[in-house]
Amino acid sequence: DLLLLSSSEPAGMAYIETSNLDGESNLKIRQALPCSASAIKNQNIEDLIASESTVECDPPSGAIYEFKGVINIKKSFTMKTARSDEVISYPLGTSQLLPRGCKLQNTDWVYGVVVYAGNHTKLMLNSMRTIAKRILNFTMKTTIRVLKCEARI
Repeated sequence: DLLLLSSSEPAGMAYIETSNLDGESNLKIRQALPCSASAIKNQNIEDLIASESTVECDPPSGAIYEFKGVINIKKSFTMKTARSDEVISYPLGTSQLLPRGCKLQNTDWVYGVVVYAGNHTKLMLNSMRTIAKRILNFTMKTTIRVLKCEARI
């Protein structure tokens, strides 16, 4: 899962399709925070990396439409005239998250930070529940069949 920082679209917007996640084929709008979108467009991405910005977010969960976090960016990165090491915190929400499995549409490129990877992505956490449910269903069906076979003897 990717935290959207900037995109090719005005105001850091990105259009995604989430049919692999929720079955909906309509486009959803995600938008980078104005401070990161404009700063990255006006500067180099290496400047953001060098700024030692940090992201804090909730532990991984399978809730596709829930995401909360904070990005801490040095004031000197977002404001060219600022020279201090003062850090400004900006709240993050679902509108800044590009989940694994979504398809980028009508957007040439995005910059982002990976917040959840591997088995910790929302897609994988949801698919694990499905697998567990399938195993349970298979076990129940097998048990019922075994009981039916024993009853006939």
